[in-house]
Amino acid sequence: RANRQHHGWQWAGARRPKHCLVRVAGRASAGEGKVVYAESSKGFKRSVTEERFLKQLAKQKRELGDFVRVLYITHTWQSEEQNHANVVAVLEYDRARNPESPSIVKTEGRLEFIKEGVTWRLLKYKVVRPEPEVPRRPSPGPL
Repeated sequence: RANRQHHGWQWAGARRPKHCLVRVAGRASAGEGKVVYAESSKGFKRSVTEERFLKQLAKQKRELGDFVRVLYITHTWQSEEQNHANVVAVLEYDRARNPESPSIVKTEGRLEFIKEGVTWRLLKYKVVRPEPEVPRRPSPGPL
C-alpha cells in the first residue's frame, strides 16, 4: 500500500504518536516554546519564524489555558517510507486560570512529523481554537 492508515496506538513500530504529541503540546504549554522550536524540523523553521511561533503559543495559552492531556487519538498516518507522519487528536486544556471563564476546553490538535536521520521532528503544528461560547437569547415567551 502507498499510504498506510493506523488507528489506535500503532505507528508502524516507531514511537507512539501520542508520545510525540504529548511532548510537543506539554512543552509548548509549559512555556518551553523555544525548545519545541529548536527541536523542530528544518521545514517547520522555514515555514514560521521563532518569534511568530512563540506569539502563537502565547495566544493559545491565553485562550485555552494549560495543556492537560490527550483525550484520544482520532487519526494517525505514516508514509510507506516511514519518514513522514501525522497525528490528529482531541486535546484537553484547563482554562482555570482565566477568571472570566474558567473551564475545561476540548479541542483538536493536528501535528505532522518528519524523520530527520533517526529523530522524529515537528513539521506542522495546529491546535484548533474552539468557537467562543455565546449565551443563548432568552425566548420571547408567549405573544
